[in-house]
Amino acid sequence: MEGWRVLLMLMLMLLGQATEGVVDVTVVSKYPFFEELADTWLYCYFTGSIVGQNKYPFGLEVNTGAGTTFTRKRNSGSSSGGKHVKIWDESRDFRVGAFSCQVKTPDGSRTEKAITFKMKSLADVWPVAFTVTANVGEAVTLQ
Repeated sequence: MEGWRVLLMLMLMLLGQATEGVVDVTVVSKYPFFEELADTWLYCYFTGSIVGQNKYPFGLEVNTGAGTTFTRKRNSGSSSGGKHVKIWDESRDFRVGAFSCQVKTPDGSRTEKAITFKMKSLADVWPVAFTVTANVGEAVTLQ
């Protein structure tokens, strides 16, 4: 009988470790190429808890001339399994750039970030590929 208790305790400890250290985050960019006078959307789906970036669920990775603080010309809220933001067309050039969402495990031991890009449909330069899928630790080159 004692062996079963030890086995049960070991299984519970392993299960606890497996669920505590896992975090997943995906950023979806609705309309990554947008027209001059159009709203655009970002969605962040995640496990764990969201990490605020400048006191907001979404962050800016690069200053493309509009700063690194998220525009106030937006509507945001919760979606099933995540957060979303609608960036209004009045934001103009703020809608262009590298946007991110960051989450952490419930125990705070691990943090992950996902990044997506948005650009105007009439941009002079376009990427070779807009989406790249990679594994953890794999080097990625954006072209």
